[in-house]
Amino acid sequence: MSIIEKTSKAIASKTAAILNLDQDHREVLEYGALNFLQTLFTILLIVLFGILAGSLPEVLVLSLTAALLRQFSGGVHATSPYRCAVLSVLIFGGLSLLVKYVLLFSSRMPALLFQGGALALILVFLYRYAPADSPNKRIKNPDTRYRLKKSSFFFVMAAELLTAILWEVHLKADSEMALQFLVCIQLGMLWQALSITPVMHRVICWMDSLLIKFNPWKGGVRA
Repeated sequence: MSIIEKTSKAIASKTAAILNLDQDHREVLEYGALNFLQTLFTILLIVLFGILAGSLPEVLVLSLTAALLRQFSGGVHATSPYRCAVLSVLIFGGLSLLVKYVLLFSSRMPALLFQGGALALILVFLYRYAPADSPNKRIKNPDTRYRLKKSSFFFVMAAELLTAILWEVHLKADSEMALQFLVCIQLGMLWQALSITPVMHRVICWMDSLLIKFNPWKGGVRA
């Protein structure tokens, strides 16, 4: 059992004892504490990577955009909180370096072409695969699935409105940061849409198995 899981169990047990809660409520508290601690740990690692790599704004925009879309589209999970955090740093850290240091995304026309192509792929993948459920959290209700799929599209449209504002800022002020931010938003959504496809599901599971082999943290559970 990982430190995060032990801590979440301890928090839930103490809180349940103080409030005199039953077993069901204790398990709900434990699940919430586990998600909160895992998220906090992942954010800390991402921030640390961004500071060390000099790509903090980019990695935060990328990871936040993907995380918000993930709330509606679903996606694959690693088999422990630690491996989930490491995969998040590897993926979003790598994407942030791509945006910051690849010259392609520093000029208008390539960025515009990328945004258009990415949007088309995002819409196709979301229409085909969202919402993607996990083995431990199946989404069986058709109404719920429809609502989550619709929410995914609404989020993408809202994000596109934000990128339109960033384009306006870039064109008026010649702001390279605005251009990088809108590319980060688009890339974050594209990654999240890709992550719910069967092919990328297998790739992430393969990466997870490699982490188990090279650094076998014990006690992981599929979130």
